[in-house]
Amino acid sequence: MSSSHPKPGRILELDGLRGLAVIVVVLAHYLAEVPHGFFPFSLGWLGVDVFFALSGFLIAGILIDNRGSENYFSAFYIRRSCRIFPIYFLFIPPLVMLIHYLRQSGYEWLEQPLPMVGYLTYTQNFFMAWTNHDGGLSLIPTWTLAVEEQFYMLLPLIVLLVPPRHLMKTLLVLIATAPLLRSWLLYQFGSDHISANCLLPCRWDTLFWGAIAAMIWRDEKLKAIVLKDNGKLLKAVLVAAIWIVPVLLFSKKFTDVPLRMSVGLTVIGLGSASYILLVVSKNVSGKLLLTKPLRFFGSISYGMYLVHQPILVFLHGFVLGTRPDVETLPQLLITLTAIPISVGIAWASWTFFESKIVRYGHRFKY
Repeated sequence: MSSSHPKPGRILELDGLRGLAVIVVVLAHYLAEVPHGFFPFSLGWLGVDVFFALSGFLIAGILIDNRGSENYFSAFYIRRSCRIFPIYFLFIPPLVMLIHYLRQSGYEWLEQPLPMVGYLTYTQNFFMAWTNHDGGLSLIPTWTLAVEEQFYMLLPLIVLLVPPRHLMKTLLVLIATAPLLRSWLLYQFGSDHISANCLLPCRWDTLFWGAIAAMIWRDEKLKAIVLKDNGKLLKAVLVAAIWIVPVLLFSKKFTDVPLRMSVGLTVIGLGSASYILLVVSKNVSGKLLLTKPLRFFGSISYGMYLVHQPILVFLHGFVLGTRPDVETLPQLLITLTAIPISVGIAWASWTFFESKIVRYGHRFKY
């Protein structure tokens, strides 16, 4: 596979896309995924798939561009560690200990976390699959971080060890295994079992679709084919993925194995990766993604993702003595109050803490 030179610079539209993704995820958690939630916000789970596709695109691009580097592993892992670990370990283990303490003190609105070792080793998704317990609202978002961290361990090996001419075929085979594994797990353990949603092999189809998009973006021949006629093929894929979402949402009424959790996530992952390629190739308008508000939320998205659920849970618990909901006006007001608090904490974390460590990590060049 012939490759063009690496694409220089930061793609600002992807910062905006990350910001849009975190907004819809937060709105879904706050206003839809509660006992009396509002249906219009219930599609926010799509933001997680966008995050996965973005990670695949960006991380695979970095690895492909630097495959021949002598410090391929050390530079990658030092830079990733500086981005991921500081706020995570500053915030999550103390939060787990605080929840244990408060539960013992009688605060029944807090749910039982998973074992601490899971949060310390980014294996909480294993414990979730084993116990069919998500660890409670405050900590449930961390399963996606575990999936991504495990992906960071796997993808550098694949990119390095698989010959470039076989890399796309290898990723396509791996993508095909994900819906098969999800379907098998759902069949074995029931449609509500959490394992089909939280294990890396069950979710790597979207991550690998992002990686394939990065490969296409770096190969002039493939790019010419896929983006022919202003990306008409990718636009058709994206439209098909969008239109299939309503079918996937209601598929559980007609089958024991919901289509969304079997083949649906693979289709949505392909649609997400297609949209990313359309954005970076300027074949769809990126004006919205370039707006300052979305780019701002993109810059604080990681911290926002980590803190938004604990803030919601603790505000509802300490003020109203209940778990989050929006059935009553006081509950709705508490939920709306949690939004600016989450934004403020995430902004302060990025401005005064995370960004400085990220800049330090960038000193380690490939």
